[in-house]
Amino acid sequence: MNTILYSVSFLFSFSLCAQQQFTNNGAVNLNSGTRITFFGDFINNGSITDLGQMVSFAGTGPQNIAGNAATTFNNLTIANTGSGITLSGFTNLTVANTLTLTSGIIITSTNIVVLSSSVASSLVYTSGFIYGTFRRYIASNTSTYLYPLGDGTASTNRHQITFVNNALNAGISYLDATVLDFVQSVNNTDVNLSTTQQLSPIVHTAGEQVGHSTIWTLTPDAYTYVGGNYGVQLFVENTTLSAANDNMFCPLKRTLPSTSYAGFLTYDAVTAISPAGSAGRTFSAGTGYAQRTGYTSFSQHTIGFANGVGELPIELIDFDAKPDGNNVDLFWTTASESNSDYFRVQRSPDGTDFTDLDQQNAAGNSSIIIKYTAVDYNPYKEISYYRLKQVDNDGKFKYSNPVSVNFQNEKTISVYPNPASGTFYVCIFGMSGQKISILVRNGNGQEYYARIVTVMEDREVIEIDPLNKLAAGVYFVEAVSDNKRYEKKIVIQ
Repeated sequence: MNTILYSVSFLFSFSLCAQQQFTNNGAVNLNSGTRITFFGDFINNGSITDLGQMVSFAGTGPQNIAGNAATTFNNLTIANTGSGITLSGFTNLTVANTLTLTSGIIITSTNIVVLSSSVASSLVYTSGFIYGTFRRYIASNTSTYLYPLGDGTASTNRHQITFVNNALNAGISYLDATVLDFVQSVNNTDVNLSTTQQLSPIVHTAGEQVGHSTIWTLTPDAYTYVGGNYGVQLFVENTTLSAANDNMFCPLKRTLPSTSYAGFLTYDAVTAISPAGSAGRTFSAGTGYAQRTGYTSFSQHTIGFANGVGELPIELIDFDAKPDGNNVDLFWTTASESNSDYFRVQRSPDGTDFTDLDQQNAAGNSSIIIKYTAVDYNPYKEISYYRLKQVDNDGKFKYSNPVSVNFQNEKTISVYPNPASGTFYVCIFGMSGQKISILVRNGNGQEYYARIVTVMEDREVIEIDPLNKLAAGVYFVEAVSDNKRYEKKIVIQ
């Protein structure tokens, strides 16, 4: 055992003997160019100043990083070929510059592995994972940040997630990430799923075995949304998914606290998934992932999938409505169809009660892009809501998410669905190019949600997904721009 009692500086490269414990009870200074490889335990009860080239842990058996002092390395390589490296005794293990995971598992226990560089490439990954909490600092950029996580120490417990940044500007310094293979119970079961992707119901979640769900949690240190968005890549390895589920799976997200799988939603109306047959929709011999982009809020993510083999019954690219003189033009596009009978366009004055407007025959079976159109010759005087009902040859049907048109083209807002049971949407009309403050308050003026957005279109839909689920009651949604306030009431069930 090597023990440092006072102060020592290392100016060169060396390796400690296999299985030998290194204890620091004084002060260790690793100067530029220093390389140290630990094959045994590292106990830090003193201070470390690491300016060195690389510190490595390369034991062939279990290793420990312990002690009563926090430990920060400049560059750290994990190349353990045994049963992993366990953190204990201190607060966190911090890497200031580059973390290289070559092999082995870091078991954090109650501690955290922190990579404080916000450069996405500061994680160099080959194999292994972090069993516990992994904190990565991020910047407002368009980089992808990999989190190689696990929920146990077996190789089959690895579940990776990638944070796909799209210039997210929300005051975030870092994201903590964890993963859990959750055993479904009570309200947190697949039977409570109530969401669709491209009109197809999502009826299952993927886990390490049937009845389990692999759930990733991303937690920011702070969140005040200004602009941009993000996506996720949820890796399919070590789940019940297979190539038979290609194009049938996609990410789901819910906010916390949530007490039911009914909170897991696709957010299909305001996010995007990859095209069928491409990366983000295919199993790829276990190396694939489920991808979704366009998120503006956080919490838990899982992979959901629909019944059947092959393509979703209908892959809807878009459904939209735009004013045209005294009429409203409606149009939708499908990338593929299977067993489809007809489409029915429905209209509503409030986003809740819909009536039939038009019906058109579907293609039946198609693998090419098909465009459809319809016209509303008598829209409502103020705001009209529209949705698409797709009916299959077997009589089953599915609905699209609603869209809305402010026929008077005045500056105003609408909210839908209303009543809502969770996430809802604010549609902003006639304020293109303006910065809008969106607030959600109760009748006493207590603020539950605040966000600033820059509106890019004459009609822009904003997802309202509070970090904490709103209790049932009446709330008021406000949009403030140029000292003008627009308000709508919404009921949360």
